[in-house]
Amino acid sequence: MRHALVVFLALTVACTPNDPGADPGKVNGEGNVDDSGCAPTTERCDGVDNDCDGLVDEDLLSTFYADADADGFGVVAGSLEACEAPDGWVTNADDCDDAAGATFPGAPELCNDVDDNCDGLVDNGTDTDASWYADADGDGFGDPADAIVSCREVPGRLADATDCDDGNAWVNPAAAEVCNGIDDDCDGNVDDAEAIDPSVWYVDLDGDGYGDEAGTVTACDPPAGYAAAGGDCDDTSSLYHPGAAESDCLDPNDYNCDGSVAYADADADGWAACEECDDADASNFPGAVERCDGVDNDCDGTVDEPDAVDALTWYADADSDRYGDPATASVSCSAPAGTVADNTDCDDTDALVSPAGTELCNGIDDDCDAAIDEDSAADAADWYADNDGDGYGDASSTRRACDAPADHVADATDCDDTRRLTHPGATEYCNTTDDDCDGVVDDGAVDARTWWEDADGDAYGNAAMSQSACSQPAGYVRDDDDCDDTDAAVNPAATELCNSVDDDCDGSVDDGASTSTWYADDDGDGYGETPTTGCTQPADTVDNDWDCDDTDAAIYPGAHVSCPWPSCLDLLDDGIASTSDDYWIDFDGTSTLTSCDMDHDGGGWTLVFDDTFTGAAEAGWSTTTLTTCGAWGSILGGYGVIAGGTMSNTVSTYAITHTEAWVLLDYIAIDSWDGETMYVQVDGTTAWSVAQNNHSSAYSEVCGWNRGYYGSYDSLTAVEVQPAHTASSLQVLAGSTLDQGPTDESFGIDDVYVWIR
Repeated sequence: MRHALVVFLALTVACTPNDPGADPGKVNGEGNVDDSGCAPTTERCDGVDNDCDGLVDEDLLSTFYADADADGFGVVAGSLEACEAPDGWVTNADDCDDAAGATFPGAPELCNDVDDNCDGLVDNGTDTDASWYADADGDGFGDPADAIVSCREVPGRLADATDCDDGNAWVNPAAAEVCNGIDDDCDGNVDDAEAIDPSVWYVDLDGDGYGDEAGTVTACDPPAGYAAAGGDCDDTSSLYHPGAAESDCLDPNDYNCDGSVAYADADADGWAACEECDDADASNFPGAVERCDGVDNDCDGTVDEPDAVDALTWYADADSDRYGDPATASVSCSAPAGTVADNTDCDDTDALVSPAGTELCNGIDDDCDAAIDEDSAADAADWYADNDGDGYGDASSTRRACDAPADHVADATDCDDTRRLTHPGATEYCNTTDDDCDGVVDDGAVDARTWWEDADGDAYGNAAMSQSACSQPAGYVRDDDDCDDTDAAVNPAATELCNSVDDDCDGSVDDGASTSTWYADDDGDGYGETPTTGCTQPADTVDNDWDCDDTDAAIYPGAHVSCPWPSCLDLLDDGIASTSDDYWIDFDGTSTLTSCDMDHDGGGWTLVFDDTFTGAAEAGWSTTTLTTCGAWGSILGGYGVIAGGTMSNTVSTYAITHTEAWVLLDYIAIDSWDGETMYVQVDGTTAWSVAQNNHSSAYSEVCGWNRGYYGSYDSLTAVEVQPAHTASSLQVLAGSTLDQGPTDESFGIDDVYVWIR
């Protein structure tokens, strides 16, 4: 989008004091100096407040419009006010497309789907405008009365405008003129000399309707005094013309223009023209042989008499089936009403009976072939061989006939025509044969056996679910003694269990069943000691024998020195304890009160070693020297004690079965560590290591040498590792790679804990 750009030029003009030699009341000699020191003059469009009114170029600015395409016409969307037009700006806003240099008011309108001259219309009045005409009749010529002006071809229209009848495809400039009262070729003339089908007209001076063939004209319509027929032998007398009467054998004139006179014998048949009926054909004369030719051959005044030599015999067709009755013959040249030339009908009273009739099973010779109800009759039935005489036929052995042949029946449902006992409706037996022809072998056989459903597959059936079958159905057995067919463990052969179920189907529950063992819990602490057996749990018993003293409710696994448990994990897994606390654990035969962590990583951790270095270090440390480290308290090692060495201790796991260890300690780096490594090993394998730099204000001075400047700080890192472990002992080792003396940089450890699980 273009935005109007309005430029305001404001120049701050400092009116300086007059130089010492000037008139104190004048500036440049143009006027008096006002109070501000400005000398007013006539305002000019120069970017200066000439008249000292605080306004610059007021009422003198002109509006200019951006002309991006340099066609001399601008647009309203881009305007500014200025004294003079900048480059690319003009004084008008008449352009309708400032991105197209060929589009502006007055530009030539082109056929391009663009309003080139900005008049609001597209492609109007272009130098390529043309008229396009309708061609309603599709003959390729347009209707001049139906035109559309366009610079492009209009679909369905033509540039041609020469059709004179756009409703008739046979009328157009390319059509042939024919004699039809229409201007076919659109030349403005109707039935003119160019017509392709004119008639020949003969001059008829005597007006008898016959013209002289020596005087003809060719035209669509007859001119006055012309006739359509020629052949006049005397066009001066209406007595002479073809067809005129010649009856007087003594008149020598050829009135009918046939070239002969009445007494002449033009056909040389021995009869004068006035004595016979046709002197133009020698085969026609009195007494000639009559023929069926539509001519009175014997000149007796009758045409085609029945005695004509070529007369035909006709037969009555009373039933109008186009076949005649041979008993009703008549002879004539043409067929009398109700007769035909055929004489092959065998029943002229029935239109359905004829040589073309369809033979039916009705006791009638419908097709007149002298045979009645033959096997080919249209409505003959299919009959099926019944070789076994059971009244049911074989569909594969068929004969078509009106009536049933011997040993044939209308039924085609026998599935075995060699067995009299096999047919639809027969009794089904267990014989691997489909006796009743229902497509299934041995179904519903009268000698079938009863089978009972065995839903649970224990070989014993449900007496309430049976079916008859010749052979064992899938999922069925011959036994019906199952008392619970939904449970394979319950059947007559099952072992009775303590489950409140009649497992062996003998009608009694839990009789002779193997019992369970329960343990008396006399002190009610949830742990038993003395066993007892039974199918159901007796009162005051539990399912464990873990109590160490069933007379004291305070003595139970893990809760008393006299009842230690193998590990904290066993306490958790056996459901004895799930809360982190101190419990009595069996440390290699010694009841030991130790901590159990039931929260970390699923719980079940047994504490086998801890040392907080209060008072003295636990036995076994390779270094036993303790130091005090400010607020961090007593630590093993520390300032002045150890630098680039190690401190370790090997602790027992007290024959407690375990698969992993959990080691925690605080590693304290003292003084000027600058990238050396602090590390912790478990059983000789590095489990944790970090490159430490104490030169950081994130740390503070705690227990090392206070140099009094940046770099002598101390750091404490809580270390926690959890390696796999199963051995009877575990070595914890802390070390460093320090390369200076312990009074320059050192380390120590504190709060060491070893757990196993």
